[in-house]
Amino acid sequence: MFGVCVVLAVLVCGCKSKKNTPEDAQLKGNTYTNRFFAFQVQIPNTWKVLPKPSKGDLRKGAEVVLGDKELAAQAAKQDSASLLMARHASGGESLAIGAEDVRPLPEVQTGKHYLSAMLKLMTGPGKPLQRVNQCVSTTLAGKEFYRVDVAGDIMGTRQHQAMFATVENGYALVIMVGAKSQPGVDEVLSKVGLTGNTVAQPARPFSLSQVKLQGIGGTTGRRVAIINGKTFAKGDVDNVKTLTKTVVVRCIDIEEASATVKIEGFDGEHKLALN
Repeated sequence: MFGVCVVLAVLVCGCKSKKNTPEDAQLKGNTYTNRFFAFQVQIPNTWKVLPKPSKGDLRKGAEVVLGDKELAAQAAKQDSASLLMARHASGGESLAIGAEDVRPLPEVQTGKHYLSAMLKLMTGPGKPLQRVNQCVSTTLAGKEFYRVDVAGDIMGTRQHQAMFATVENGYALVIMVGAKSQPGVDEVLSKVGLTGNTVAQPARPFSLSQVKLQGIGGTTGRRVAIINGKTFAKGDVDNVKTLTKTVVVRCIDIEEASATVKIEGFDGEHKLALN
């Protein structure tokens, strides 16, 4: 699961210091210092540091994001270190820091590997969060991280999150920054003292190529088409999630190896062919 709970749950500083582990840290006043990874963050005066969640809280949070009870139960069992989480509830801003031992995972050598694995679990058809840009190398707190941004509606609230990851001393260090808007994410980074080359890549623009015909089934008289994970019969209308946004698709006709559709925001009909 690659420590998915690190970014799904409401986490807090592990105030009990553990030498030679990611939990070798302290929260003194408004300053969180992690000696294992050698970095600091400042908690704004108006923010609140949150208590460590229970396994039940972790499972519920994971279920909301993953949309799968079995995966959520597995995520809640992960042996990840919850280091710190603080938030400004009324401002919609948050900061979460966590770590995971990746020594048993030889395929995870960099923060990019770690984020790629997490994105497979957290984003995609049927998931509330979607990736909005490509993974990019960046500098944060004097360290080289990889960054990727996600956005989506969680429990009726629009959320923008930047995920940063790096691998040091056999552990993945993960930092999550949340805000109500994409520019707000970078404002939060400045507020907590995590400055550097942290500007997100521009969001990928929507294109018709993001609406894909993935399969055709049924009988000659009652064919169905699978488009971006959704099943359509002739005449059906439904919301379809793409890499960048959700669009309304109307299925006009279905043939043996293609489907004709109308897509919200585009004039005319478009034929989707099986690849």
